[in-house]
Amino acid sequence: MDVPDRLPFEVAARFWGPSPSLCENHQVRATERVPATKPGQATVRPFVRVHPRDMLLYQSLVDAMSSQIEATLGPSDQVLAYRIASLNEDDPFANSPRWTDFNVALHQLAADVFDGYVIEADIASFFHNIDLGQLERRLLESGCDGGVVRDLGGLLAGWAAQGVRGLPQGIHPSSPLANFYLSPLDDLLRGEAVPFVRYMDDIAVVCHTHHEARQLLDAMEELLYEDGLSLGGGKTKIWRSEHVLARLTPEEGVEEMIAELQEGDYAPDDEQIAEIRIERVCEVFDGAVNALSNDEYRRNDFTFAFRQLARENHPHALDDLPQVLLRMPGLTANACRYLEAVARGDHRQEVASALQEIATGRFHRTQEWLHILRAMQVIPARGARELAGRMAGLAVDHEHPLVRARAILAWGSQSDPSDYSAADSYFAREPRQWLPYVLVAIQEKDEQTRDERYTRWSSEGRSLAHLADSIKRERYGWTRI
Repeated sequence: MDVPDRLPFEVAARFWGPSPSLCENHQVRATERVPATKPGQATVRPFVRVHPRDMLLYQSLVDAMSSQIEATLGPSDQVLAYRIASLNEDDPFANSPRWTDFNVALHQLAADVFDGYVIEADIASFFHNIDLGQLERRLLESGCDGGVVRDLGGLLAGWAAQGVRGLPQGIHPSSPLANFYLSPLDDLLRGEAVPFVRYMDDIAVVCHTHHEARQLLDAMEELLYEDGLSLGGGKTKIWRSEHVLARLTPEEGVEEMIAELQEGDYAPDDEQIAEIRIERVCEVFDGAVNALSNDEYRRNDFTFAFRQLARENHPHALDDLPQVLLRMPGLTANACRYLEAVARGDHRQEVASALQEIATGRFHRTQEWLHILRAMQVIPARGARELAGRMAGLAVDHEHPLVRARAILAWGSQSDPSDYSAADSYFAREPRQWLPYVLVAIQEKDEQTRDERYTRWSSEGRSLAHLADSIKRERYGWTRI
């Protein structure tokens, strides 16, 4: 996920302690801005974290308007991102297409009109520039309950008073509202009868001629201008369909190579085909690394390579990974997933060395630290013990409490079993709501001294006592969700 996620024991603590509740005179709590790196870029966008009680109200209000919003948005294979699932659904994200689905859909549209042109457009500072008054009017026009719309307006106004412009970015209930806000743009494109797909404010439209694409782009700009929105000049372009196809399919070369071999006198077996594929993936990665020296940023090639190399637990990218992230910090999430996969194989020491170089001696934004620390948690215990000192310092000095919390977890998995110095310091300094992290951080240490601390620390609250008893029965494991 883009924003820092709540860990399971944080959620459990809210059940053991005072549960979130709503009242008629709801007071909006303080928000916090989290700088999150845009994928493949060095620029950041301010994501917003809100109080759990406000989040509960926000999601409830959006859920109450779900039928009207969903009816306006149209099919989920055309308008993508988070879609509101029925409360009867076991998986709340069952009908929510992801960014990869957007790329798949775009690939299919470009392939269908191979000799045509693709408009790729992005709206500048979209969430910030949404007019809340206009949003309320459109919700009412779509048939949403007036009381629900009024309460939503009050909640958004409370956040606006704290400096949150438009819709708070980075939390799920904002997505269907933001998608809904662009429904006039969808109506325009459907009226023109052109194939299109949209993931929030990223729009792709296929046209048969460049002239048709230019005219349609002008119409899109004019419509958005009326809502106080504008297209981002750097990311809005008209491409030939074949260019889009080539960019979205870096793996095409391997399929061509295999097809040629299979048509010859010698047909490769499955093992040889696998070797050919991995060689091609390595070539794609190396080509993307070399392109960086010319300030060419091949994000799709890198993400393709990370994904394929992770499937094979292949270490090819480890040596260059720190330098790649130095130039393209927005790839940190993909790179850390790759590290986690490789660490499960026979390359723990190489992964530890790469992590050490990534985590030492350089600046990382909050969101990047969270991905790096997550990777450290799923690496086998004490796989990178030399990082313990760095993590201990981060657990004390970083300005963001969630980074400090993840750092103490990473310290616990990398530090010596008899070392409690960072844990004691963390427990003495942090507010109560962040203390569950340190209990989990020391779960693998010497049981006698660990349990002594569990007994002493449990006096700070019932939720800590419950968590300590739970850990004694069964350790917390770390898997990506």
